[in-house]
Amino acid sequence: GDAPPPYATPRRAPPARGAGETKGVSNAENKRHLEALARLMALPYNRACADCGASNPRWCSVSTGVFICMRCSGIHRGLGVHITKVRSCSLDTFLPEQVRFMARTGNAVANAHYEARLPPGLNPRGPRGDGTYGVGHGNASSALSLERF
Repeated sequence: GDAPPPYATPRRAPPARGAGETKGVSNAENKRHLEALARLMALPYNRACADCGASNPRWCSVSTGVFICMRCSGIHRGLGVHITKVRSCSLDTFLPEQVRFMARTGNAVANAHYEARLPPGLNPRGPRGDGTYGVGHGNASSALSLERF
């Protein structure tokens, strides 16, 4: 038969996509990912920023597997995505493999790896005499140490 020309076929706009549906991840799947991250953040070794020790980190580096505070997330972002990829643990979209990596790694495992070569007695997250914590705030030296690995 005679089919109508293609231009006569009504076209629909693609369905609107929310922020949680990026990278092929549905809102429902991302909600489960965020819930899993919340459970991971509640573990004792993830309750403090991996870089500075601040309590209740709400950001993470999906490349290094650590949970970090907002301040340290800014330092990580400044390093570039070729070094560390930062995500909000409550707002961003996570791929399943990113959540699995965070579950396998976490602050204790990652810090044991990245701090293995530090000089004895150096506490990178302990309080300093100037009222700041760690070695990274203000000069980003702890985050910059990632570039050496």
